[in-house]
Amino acid sequence: MKQVRIAIFALTVSLISCQLSEPATTITPLATNMGTEVVQIAFDNTTMIYYKIGGLTAGELRKEMNQFGPLDPNEGLRYDSLTDWHISWTWPGYGEVECDLAQAQVSYDIKVTVPRWNPSPNTNPALIEQWNRYMNNLAIHEQVHVDAILDHYLQVKDAIRGATCATAETAAQEILDKLNQFQIEYDLQTKHGETQGAVFP
Repeated sequence: MKQVRIAIFALTVSLISCQLSEPATTITPLATNMGTEVVQIAFDNTTMIYYKIGGLTAGELRKEMNQFGPLDPNEGLRYDSLTDWHISWTWPGYGEVECDLAQAQVSYDIKVTVPRWNPSPNTNPALIEQWNRYMNNLAIHEQVHVDAILDHYLQVKDAIRGATCATAETAAQEILDKLNQFQIEYDLQTKHGETQGAVFP
């Protein structure tokens, strides 16, 4: 098996206006000339969750992903992959009239769920190549979800420190809402990765 660490994919988005830019039209594949080795997706600063699928044909793999893929809480539908994230914050005197916002702490937790296929030795190499192309494009799609959090979660801390003890919670939640809205709009714009080639078969 070949494990590929995903290079950072540029995210061009203004979270203040919540406007989403078009993804880059030219994307360098994560791996080329892979033969019969299967690409496995892994992202830095995330917890990876893999659900196993099996099959000897594209149709069998599609059926497995439809059955076992993660459930999107926003839509109540199953997709091939999903980035789930959470941002939390606290500060000395949290919830009190007097507090120390300069000491605010913000953390994140990101979980990415993707399929994992271990083909049998007699699998058609053309199917493996098709799968690898798909996984490359799926990784590019999910990387933007991950980068949105990694690149912008500290805006929550900035918002807290620029607020008052009475308004800090609301200020933090406003940034969180904008991040969540970006994630939703990004999926709508890309049709959950379809426009980026994350379609199988």
